[in-house]
Amino acid sequence: SVSAFLLNRSSDLLVVVIPTFRRPDKLERAIESVLAQTYPRVEVIVVDDNDPDTEGRLLTEQIMFRYVANSRVRYIKHEHNKNGSAARNTGARNSDAEFVAFLDDDDEFFPEKIESQILVLSKKDSSWGCCYSKYVVKTPKGTLLYSREQREGNLYLEALMREFHMASGSNLLVRKEAFESIGGFDESFIRNQDIEFLTRMLKL
Repeated sequence: SVSAFLLNRSSDLLVVVIPTFRRPDKLERAIESVLAQTYPRVEVIVVDDNDPDTEGRLLTEQIMFRYVANSRVRYIKHEHNKNGSAARNTGARNSDAEFVAFLDDDDEFFPEKIESQILVLSKKDSSWGCCYSKYVVKTPKGTLLYSREQREGNLYLEALMREFHMASGSNLLVRKEAFESIGGFDESFIRNQDIEFLTRMLKL
């Protein structure tokens, strides 16, 4: 259940941005994992990065039609394929939420993921721009791998040297103000956008 503390902070809206491209079969699971969060003030923005008139766009539209009546879910379609960085920026910039989280369309959140991160950031002053959660990776053979990272503070050098193992951006939660101060994701990066973004975030 949601703690009384979080109920008192219910004005703190958080948006989860889900960029999607050619993976409509995974998308609904990702969305439902956000809607099942124990934190009360969460909205979802799905950014469709498929080109128009493609199977990926058509199948994604069919899935998103199921959420037309859900006021917590918004659907934005790019006019053409841009990339994951652009899709994340589109979602974040179309929300007035105080906090932003990102979820890849083939990932999912545990129910208390957002609540636990909000609790952590609420105990820090505004100079703390982000926090991360642990994660579980399921290999193609079904083996579960659990993260062990537990550090906090100024981790800029560790991130720069690739000694800070935070995995993908799906376990990151960011203050919107911090996101905007570094200009969001660098849209020139086709791969490793999450690593580049985190490094600039930790340099603040």
